[in-house]
Amino acid sequence: MTRPALGMGVFAAGLLAWGGGAGLGLAYLLVGFGGGFNGLVLAHTATLFPEASSRAMAWVNLAGVVGIFALQAGMGPLVEGLGYGGSLLALFLLQAGAIALLLLWRPR
Repeated sequence: MTRPALGMGVFAAGLLAWGGGAGLGLAYLLVGFGGGFNGLVLAHTATLFPEASSRAMAWVNLAGVVGIFALQAGMGPLVEGLGYGGSLLALFLLQAGAIALLLLWRPR
């Protein structure tokens, strides 16, 4: 398992704990500890595309900004429709899908 996938998994476990009603201390610990994987994504990207690492990292940053915008815009209606628990479960499933893609994708 790659380090970014491990960090994403810890973050996703925090979302699941938070949405499942576990103590907020545990949920915040997992989300906070796992949230540090973002820095590893940039380092991992640089190793995947050594000939164009700065361009690849720029795309990662752009995807992060656009992704955060989409999540923030979508979470409001999701919370209104599903409540906090359902919204965090949906976010967990999105994160689990991203982990699966990361583990299955192999660069050429």
